[in-house]
Amino acid sequence: MATSTLTTVAEALKTYYQGPITKQLNEKSGPLYAALKKKDKTAVGNLFKFPLQYGRHGGIGARGENDDLPTPSARKHKMGEASVKNLYARIALTDKLLKGSKDNRMAFVDELTEQMANITVDANDMIRRNFCNDHSGTMGVVKENTTGTKVVPVTGNIEAFYEGQVVDILTDAATKTVSAKEIVDVDRDAGTITFADNVTDVLADQKIVLAGNYNLELTGLKEILTKDNSLYGINRATAKWFNPQVFDKTESGQPSAFDSLWMAKALKVVDNRVGETPSFFVCSDGVELAYVNEQNTYKRNPEIMKVDGGYKLISYNGVPITAEKYFMANTMALINLNDFQLAQLGDWDWLDADGAILTRIANKAAYEATMALYAELICKRPGGQAIITGIVEEG
Repeated sequence: MATSTLTTVAEALKTYYQGPITKQLNEKSGPLYAALKKKDKTAVGNLFKFPLQYGRHGGIGARGENDDLPTPSARKHKMGEASVKNLYARIALTDKLLKGSKDNRMAFVDELTEQMANITVDANDMIRRNFCNDHSGTMGVVKENTTGTKVVPVTGNIEAFYEGQVVDILTDAATKTVSAKEIVDVDRDAGTITFADNVTDVLADQKIVLAGNYNLELTGLKEILTKDNSLYGINRATAKWFNPQVFDKTESGQPSAFDSLWMAKALKVVDNRVGETPSFFVCSDGVELAYVNEQNTYKRNPEIMKVDGGYKLISYNGVPITAEKYFMANTMALINLNDFQLAQLGDWDWLDADGAILTRIANKAAYEATMALYAELICKRPGGQAIITGIVEEG
C-alpha cells in the first residue's frame, strides 16, 4: 500500500480502514449494542421526531343484537423528539511521519494501524458508556471538597476513568472548577484520579465528564429506565404510561441479597403487560456475580447462549444476561430491543465533505482525520422495559 502522499493515505483510510472500524464500533461495543437496530432516519432541524402510541383501541366491546356498535376510537398518540447527538473519533499524523513513510513504509503502516486500533477500542468504550449512562455524560462525581492537591476522590464507577483522559469538573455548563485537564493516574483501589498539577476549589458532588461532553452524550439506559423524569419531551411524572416497570428490593433503605425469583416475577409482569419476552437482562458486573453465586449455592450450572456479535453469555429462562461495566450499580434491567433503535443520519464516516479526509492542523506540522456518527438512542416503549433495584453486589 503506497503511503507517501496525503492522497494515498486518505484513500487507505477510506477503503482499507473504514469498513473494519465501522464493523468493530457497531459489533464490539457490547452484546446489547451489537443486537441494537441501527436505522437511518431523517432529522427535522436538529431533532429526530417519532410517534409514540399508547393505550388501547376504543372500538372494542360487546353489545346486544340491536344496540349501537362500539364507537371507534384509535389508540392515543404523542410525538416524541430527541436531539441528534454528535459522536467523533479523531486521529493525527505528523508531517514528519508522513515524509518518513517514503523510506520506511512498514513503520508508517504500523503506526497508522496502531492509531486506528487504539481509537477504535477507546471509541467502543465511549459508546458502551454512552449506551448505559444518561445524556449528561457524568462518569462520576467528586466525593469531597478538594483544593490545593493533584488528587481528587471520586464516587461512582472508577472503571470509567483512564490515564490520558481529558476531563472537566463542573456543577453545570457555566460552573467549571476544572477545565480540559488530563488525568495522569487512576488509583482504582483508593477511588481517586490524579492530575499533573494541583486543582483548587473542587466541590463535593460536582460532576466529572469528558472535556466538552457535558449534556451532549446519548440518551442512555440510565435515563430511559428512570421513573417520572422527562424523556423525549414527555413529562413522565404525569404520563405514567411512558415509565418503565420498577421492582424495588431495598429493605429499610438497604439492598437485599440476590434472588432469581425476582427475575421470574419481572419476566411474568412484563410479558403480561406488553405481551413480549425481553431480549436481554442487563446488569453490572457485581449483580451478574451475585446471580452466578446464587446459582452455585443451589448447584446449578448457568445456561450459556451465543448472541449477535459472537458473544457468549449466561442466560436465565432462555433470556441472555449481559454484564455492562457502565450499567447502574445494584440494578438489573429487562430490555426488549424491539422497542429500541439507534436513529442515525448515516453510519460512521469520515468528515470529508470538502473532498479531503486528511486536513492540516492549524499551527502544527501535522494532519488530522475525523470519523463522525450523528445519532440518538430511541426507546419508543419504556413501559415495555423493567428494572429490579436494590440488589446486593458480589465481588
